[in-house]
Order: sequence, then C-alpha cells, then structure tokens
Amino acid sequence: NPTTKLDIAGSVKITDGTQGNNKVLTSDANGVATWKDLPATTDTSIYTNNGTLTGNRTVTQGANTLAFTSTATTGTNHFSVDGNTFSVDAANNRVGIGTTSPTTNLDVNGNVRLRSVPASNAMNSTDKIMVLGSDGVAKQVPADAILNNDDIRVIQYARSFSSPIDSSTPTSSQVSIGNLRVRFNATSPTSNGFIEYGVNTPNHTTVWYRKRGSLSSMIEQWGQLSISSTTSWNRVPGGSENYVMPSARDTTETIITLHNSKEIYRITSNINGNIMASDGVPGVISSATLFVEKLNWN
Repeated sequence: NPTTKLDIAGSVKITDGTQGNNKVLTSDANGVATWKDLPATTDTSIYTNNGTLTGNRTVTQGANTLAFTSTATTGTNHFSVDGNTFSVDAANNRVGIGTTSPTTNLDVNGNVRLRSVPASNAMNSTDKIMVLGSDGVAKQVPADAILNNDDIRVIQYARSFSSPIDSSTPTSSQVSIGNLRVRFNATSPTSNGFIEYGVNTPNHTTVWYRKRGSLSSMIEQWGQLSISSTTSWNRVPGGSENYVMPSARDTTETIITLHNSKEIYRITSNINGNIMASDGVPGVISSATLFVEKLNWN
C-alpha cells in the first residue's frame, strides 16, 4: 500500500560517486540529489572544552534571568572568581571576599570602603552603632551602650564661627550646649569685646578664666557668681583687663562650673581681627570662633 510515488519499506542505497561517511543527502533547486558533508559548526559557549575560552565572551541576558543553582551539602568554595577574590559557599549561603572559606553571610578578608553613605548631623535614641569584635565579626549595639559606658565617653561639644566681626557678632557668635550659653560681644574687629555666658536654669557658678595675646601678658582670673536670670549675659570674673582684643589675636580658655545642675564646661576662643596678606600667605577676614565642651555626662 504505497502512500507516495516512491514508498520504500526498508533500507535504501544511493550511489552517485559523491557518497561518503557521515554525509547527508541534499538537493539543489531543481531537485537533483547529491551527497554533502555536514556543515562545520563552532561552539563558542562558555561550556565548550570544560569552560576554556579562546576569546572574549559576552552573555546577553536581555530580559531573562541568569541563575546558578547548587545542591552541594559539603565544602565551601562552590563558585568563585579569580581564586579568593569572590567566593560563594552555596551549602551555607555565604559569600567570601578575599577568602574561599567564609564563616559569616559576608566574610571580607581585607579592608572595606563605603561610598556615598547618606550623611546625618544627629543621632536618634534608636540608632545602632556598628562595632567589631576581637575576631573581626561585626555587630550592632545601641548608642546608649557606648554613651553610658564608664570606660568610653563621646565628647559633647558645640561650636560657633562668626565672620566678620561686626554688629551682628553678639548674636551670630552665640553657642548653646546643655544649660550653658556663650557668646563674644564685640561689634567691630578694631574694638575690644568680652566672653559672656548665661544659664538656662538658675545656678551658682564658678569660673576660671585665662587669656593671652600679642599685646598682653598672661591673665588668669577666678570668681563665682549666682545667676537667677535665664536671659541675662554675664562677663567672666575680673575687671576691664579681661577684654578680648581681636587685633592682638587674643586666645582665651574658660572653665565654668554650674553647681545646681552639676555640669562643667570648657570654653576655648580664637579671636582675630583683619590680618593682612604677607609672605605669600593670603589675608584673613576678622572672625570669632567659640568651642564649648561639656566635660561631664548627666
């Protein structure tokens, strides 16, 4: 029961002089058959010759995903790039950089650099701080664990910078921290001024003050003052010799104790008038810098 003009149930042999081993029978446009060699193909995939590449290769994923799966239950270095440059422990879900035996989810044997980390000017009570154990393992601890550690203290300070020294300086130089306010009250780079302080809660205060500049010898004063007003400004003890002269680049140091609120502060000032350019160094506009440290923690 043939189903075509030529229906052969069995083997066929065609001999035309072009036959040979591993050849295929093809036809031309006119239907003339002849034997041809199989076309040569070159496999350029990354799996050829056990992954030995003879040239650059690019994996074009398009919109497709590329996944490497592993069923390993032992060992550590199941996928790696350039030895220990990058290593994956698929059995334990770990990544190693600089090591082929990671012991944590991310194990970095070497230095670490973080870039473009968002900046913040304040800490929240719920913030955590990252620290390293003696074994190099990172962990997070509450900020209070460090701030309240008897052996570790984080300095509390406030700073103001006012330039130039002019009528706005008594306001622009003000700096506050804890229950203390400090300012420099000069209104001109050629006039003298005083370091003044105020309290945010009534306090008995003790003040130690020291000053030195190019036009004066060392001045050191001690005094005490009870302050009930929380809006007043008070000069450090002593008389008119306690003034600060910007043109003399006076530098001062002050220790203020607030006895009622049990606080102690150190104030350092750096005051300068206009400094002319000289010896290849540019000139400097008058300025007042106040740096206030809170020396106790309560």
